[in-house]
Amino acid sequence: MNVVRSFGGTDRDLYVKVILPSVVPYVVAAARLAIGRGLIGILVGEFYAASEGLGFAISRFGDTYRLPEMFAGIVVLAVVAVGLTSGVRRIEASVAPWRAGRR
Repeated sequence: MNVVRSFGGTDRDLYVKVILPSVVPYVVAAARLAIGRGLIGILVGEFYAASEGLGFAISRFGDTYRLPEMFAGIVVLAVVAVGLTSGVRRIEASVAPWRAGRR
């Protein structure tokens, strides 16, 4: 921060070139964690309280021993989760390219 000030940087330069780039990896990591936790929360809610939705369908198919349909629902859920996570990784690669190559 002192370096930006020493070279005549403004407050905007400080935020755009120092603070924002240092925060981006943490925001992206939080988004990746939120995707997983959110999907789990939605499924648990649908298992117990919903009368429609993917979680309800998986639970109902499991209860009635319709295993192919149950596993199809699980595969759909996995595809959605992987798609959302890879989308966040692509956003990370475009916003913070110095972080994306670490994995």
